[in-house]
Amino acid sequence: LGGVVDPPLCRLVPLAEYLDEEERKAAAQEQRARERKLREYSFDPAMKVKGMRFTAMIDEHDLERKVNQVRDFLEKGHRVEARILQGRCPPEDVLDLGLRIIAEVRDIAKPEFFEESVRELR
Repeated sequence: LGGVVDPPLCRLVPLAEYLDEEERKAAAQEQRARERKLREYSFDPAMKVKGMRFTAMIDEHDLERKVNQVRDFLEKGHRVEARILQGRCPPEDVLDLGLRIIAEVRDIAKPEFFEESVRELR
């Protein structure tokens, strides 16, 4: 074999340089996979989940204002997660408030996971 062969039969590289090159390749591959996943599973901006917290001892005016906000979110196409904080109130008050919120937005939305939430409450 001659000393000048194209391509070379082997290449001598310092270990640190080789490890850096392998790290760069792995990082680039990971970045491409992350970007691919992001494109594949990206959500429509109109489908964001908005949250609204209610307390069981909420005043009438505050409830109306928050329910109107929930209606606005739903009309814009967002999903809404309503959380009702029980505090020191009995579970019946929490259930009544949940049913009232559902009744207020029934014409534009349908509740999900309500039965499971009621089971957890009891």
